[in-house]
Formats: sequence, C-alpha cells, structure tokens
Amino acid sequence: MTSPIKPHELLGLLPATVRQIAERTGRDVHALRRRLNALHQRGLVHIGSHDRESPRTWARVWAAGSGADALPPRTDNRAFDLPAYGDATRRVLAILREDGPMTRREIETQIGAGKNLVARLMLSLRSESPRYGKRVHISGWVYDAEGQGRYPRPVYAIGPGRDVKKPARDADRTNREYEQRKKMLAATNSVFNLARLVKWQRKPIEEAQHRVLAQQQTIQGAKL
Repeated sequence: MTSPIKPHELLGLLPATVRQIAERTGRDVHALRRRLNALHQRGLVHIGSHDRESPRTWARVWAAGSGADALPPRTDNRAFDLPAYGDATRRVLAILREDGPMTRREIETQIGAGKNLVARLMLSLRSESPRYGKRVHISGWVYDAEGQGRYPRPVYAIGPGRDVKKPARDADRTNREYEQRKKMLAATNSVFNLARLVKWQRKPIEEAQHRVLAQQQTIQGAKL
C-alpha cells in the first residue's frame, strides 16, 4: 500500500494539476485531490490557473501559497452555459468533470458557496430538463457525521446515470452508535462535565459548613 504523500513533498511538485502529480508520483488521483483540498482550506495552496484537458474539460493548476482562486474559463459546451445560477452551475459541473464524484459538502468547499445554494443546484442538475436533460446523478452514498448525528450523504457524479437508492436505515447500528456517543460524551472533560464535577465536589463542603454553623448556633443558644 502506497503511503500518503507528505505536505512538503506535495508543495514541491507545484504548480501542477492533480493528474500531473499522480503521473509523477504514482499515487491515486482522488487521494491527491483530498490532500490538496485539505491544504487549500489551510491556505497553503490555491488554484493558480486552468489547463484544457479536452474540448469540454478544464483542469485546475494548483499553486503553492495563499491567493485568489482562478475561475475556470468559459467553454463552448452548452451544458456549462446554463441560465440558472450562472457561474456557480458551471463551476460545479467543471469540478465534477475534473475531480470525479463528490458529496455536497465537498462541492461547497470547492466553489465557496453555502449549502442551501449547492442543494438547489444539485436538485436542478439531477432533474430532467427539456433543454439540457439530466446532467448529474447520485453514484453512491457515504456516511457523514453532522453535529451529533450520522447520516448517509449522496455522492454526486457527472452524467445522466441512474441514481443509487438511499441505503435502508439500520436501527440496531443506529442504537449502538448512539450508546457509544453517550459513553464518549460522559468520558469527555467538557465544560459541562467539569461544572458537574465542581458541583459534586462542592456539595460535601457546603454540608460541612452547614453542620458547623448549626453547632455554633446551638452553643450560642446554650450560653444564653
């Protein structure tokens, strides 16, 4: 199994596209894309420009350092020039063509848009259009944790394929994960658990103080 590429090694290969890095290092394209996305979120790399891979596809050229991301150039492909949502739709389709299937959250990170906008985009792209047809389909599902819940998230892929059905809910597995989360929360030294601990420790002290005060009042009453 090939070990993950180290950040300094990856930065030394830039500027380059994901496929160019994969050819030089022999590593998986999707693993490299995820590593570059992580570095992108940390401000260590940015999209410097775009190279044309085919008449309808532009590949992002990653560059080292922080900077403004270059938008993909416009293309003659009619599916990219959509009236609805304009440039955001074009960027979503370009990203899915270049980097392959993604979840909604990954798409949000790539184009820098909110989840409501991306959700509307994916619904529109999955729908049959008289002019463009169906441009995106659900190729699979992954489990993603959001808040305290763990839910199946759709993975979107380019093209008018058949949507993969959402996996059935496993009640036993959900209950097991719920119990595990409860145990983890109970063992975590959170601010709330710390407050409970302080309260438990303070209670015996307060009871002792009340007993001393009651004894003093009893002694004073006897003297009177």
